Amino acid sequence: MPDDVASAPPAAVARVAERLGVAPAALRLYGKREQTRSDHLGLVAKYLEWQTAPAGSQAMKELEQFLLDRAMEHDSPTLLFNLAREYLMAAKVIRPGVLILAKMVGTARKAASDLTSQLVGHLLTAEVRADLERMLAVDAGLGMTRLEWLVSPARDASATSVKTAIDKLTWLRAIDAHQMDVSVLPNERRRFLAQVARRSTNQGLERPRSASSRSCWRSWRRPRSTSWMRWWPCSIRRCRRGSPGEVQDG
Repeated sequence: MPDDVASAPPAAVARVAERLGVAPAALRLYGKREQTRSDHLGLVAKYLEWQTAPAGSQAMKELEQFLLDRAMEHDSPTLLFNLAREYLMAAKVIRPGVLILAKMVGTARKAASDLTSQLVGHLLTAEVRADLERMLAVDAGLGMTRLEWLVSPARDASATSVKTAIDKLTWLRAIDAHQMDVSVLPNERRRFLAQVARRSTNQGLERPRSASSRSCWRSWRRPRSTSWMRWWPCSIRRCRRGSPGEVQDG
C-alpha cells in the first residue's frame, strides 16, 4: 500500500475495495490512524506465514551470513542488495528498512575484505612485500614502474610484443608469483581482485598509511548521514515506498 493512497492506480483501488467489500472512496482514509499499517502488516504476515527479522534475531544473523558469503563472490552493492531481497522473499522474511539493509550490505563488503586479508595474509611474507614495493619504483631500463609495465597490454601481434609478454611472465616467475596459492578464495573474488590490480595506479598504492587510516575512519563514520544514498540506484531508493513483504524505514 503506497504512502499516498490517492496515488494508487484506480484499477488497483477498485480491486482492493471489491475484495474488502467497501466503497473505493473509503480507502482514501486508510492509514490515518498511526498504528493501522503496523497492525495490518502483522495480520497479513501471520496469514501468509511470513516472519519479522528484528535486530539480533536468528533471521538477521542468517541474512548477515548470506550477505558475507555473497560479498566474497560479488562486490557490487546493487547486486548484493537485490540478492538480499530475493533471499528474504524466498525465506518468507519481511525485509527490514532499506537503510538498514543498505548498511548491512556495506558491512558485508567490509567483512569480505577483512576475511580476504585473513585468508591470504600469510602469503605476504617480508620478501613478497619487498618485491611488491619494488614494483612501484621506476625501473631505469623500462623507463616506467614495473606495475605500469605489467598492466600495459600488447599493442599488436608482433615479435616484439610476444617477447615482452614472455619477459613479463619470466619476471613474475622470478618473484614466485605462480606459487602463490589463492585457491581458498572463490573464483569471483579472485576475478574481482584481478580487476582491482589492473585498475590500480602508483599514486593510489603509494598513499601513506596515515592517509589510508583517515580515509577508513571517514568511511566508517559516513553511514551516520543518509546523503550517501544518492549513490545507490533509483531502483533501490524506490524500495523505500514499500512493497509486499517489505517494511518502511523508521
